[in-house]
Amino acid sequence: MKNSFKKTAEKFQESLETRHRPQGLGNGDGPAFYCLADDAPQWMKEAIFAAHDNGDRMPCDYIYDIAHDAVSFIAENCDGEDDDDKTHEFSDGAVSVYNHDRAAWLADHAGNAEYVDDAVEEGLADITGGIFALIGAGMYRQIEEIYSAIYSAIEDESDDYDESKFVAGFHMPGHMPDMDSAEFDSLDSAKDYIIDALKSLEDDHGTAANDARGTGALEEFERLEGLAEDYGHAAEDVNLKSSPFSILVGGYVFWIKDKG
Repeated sequence: MKNSFKKTAEKFQESLETRHRPQGLGNGDGPAFYCLADDAPQWMKEAIFAAHDNGDRMPCDYIYDIAHDAVSFIAENCDGEDDDDKTHEFSDGAVSVYNHDRAAWLADHAGNAEYVDDAVEEGLADITGGIFALIGAGMYRQIEEIYSAIYSAIEDESDDYDESKFVAGFHMPGHMPDMDSAEFDSLDSAKDYIIDALKSLEDDHGTAANDARGTGALEEFERLEGLAEDYGHAAEDVNLKSSPFSILVGGYVFWIKDKG
């Protein structure tokens, strides 16, 4: 869960792009803003929609800014375990300390006054603290809401996240595998799995060969010793592979394939 949560957050982070509005008169780039990449998956679009008060807000640079910062914070600091302290740390840190920013935020949308009212009702601010303290509490409430929408989307998506890229296994030709195949996120990990299996067979056959030699069964000793050597050589060969493969060794097919 922890690894898939982080990777999901990182994918969201990669899909939030910086673009520039036209400057006008061909004088280069205008103001920068964040937006989702055109090919962003649907779950990210739904997360941004939720961050915009479930569609009650038109696309807003400020909300995109907070969403971008929230995704970055989550990718760097969270592991999929619910943590109210992290929510507070981000939300509190994202509230501007400048009164002119707070005034501009309040004037930006009529609905922002509702966040101030909600903050007062929830005890986030005392009406005796002054107007700008109240506005700051309202900003905190909105930022907390945006953060929660982003976090929940990442959490939900990471539950279905599958980072496996390769499948590996072995079986006798014409027979069902003795065990389920295994999935891996890298070719090297899949190769290690096959190499471990080959090394185990090499050791088992080497031990059996020594036992046969001890009992004077020379033909059986030579057969088992030959198989042990074959498994050992195959392990060395697998280590050199740079792509999925299938090999036949000692009556078993060992394979790695793309999960697709």
